[in-house]
Amino acid sequence: MDGFKRRKGEKEDRIYQAALELFSMYGVQKVKITEIAAKGQVSPVTIYNYYGCKHGLLRTVIIRFMNDKYSEYEEILNTEVPFPKKIDKIIFDKQQTARILHEDFLRYIMSKDPEIQKFIEKFYLEKSLPMLMEIIKQGRDEDYVSQDISIDALLLYITLFKEVINRPELILNENKTVQMELSSLFFYGLMGKGNKC
Repeated sequence: MDGFKRRKGEKEDRIYQAALELFSMYGVQKVKITEIAAKGQVSPVTIYNYYGCKHGLLRTVIIRFMNDKYSEYEEILNTEVPFPKKIDKIIFDKQQTARILHEDFLRYIMSKDPEIQKFIEKFYLEKSLPMLMEIIKQGRDEDYVSQDISIDALLLYITLFKEVINRPELILNENKTVQMELSSLFFYGLMGKGNKC
């Protein structure tokens, strides 16, 4: 990689980290490009040159954030630890993430922006759903997910949760504890965690 590309990549990383931190703490509306630039140690002009506008930066932050989370979960799934520990790590990460993300930022992730929605739908079909199916496979292989439940039923179950997540009015006004309980309910069901079939 030549020096120019390396420096550009470093600037993009600093901008991303600054924007993610500020959006997470204060929401999108309250954060100004000048604040992101100052925190990222770049000029506001650099941000406008790279992303066009604040909304362009926001889209980039959302896409990178989701891809980074996917990579983290993929790494967890590829570790040689028992299935319940993998699920605990995923749920713990979701709890940590929910605690640090400002509600306004979450609203933008779930917004009706056509580009964001197109990305999220593609992300779901190409990454999230296959990952969930891999989680289910691993759970079945270790006898934590019942072999008696059909793939069709499992897909319907996943779709029901997806529909709830796609309706921010149902979850954004709830407290963070309820959101985490939903994650636990998704993975462990009514019987609670750690029960083998």
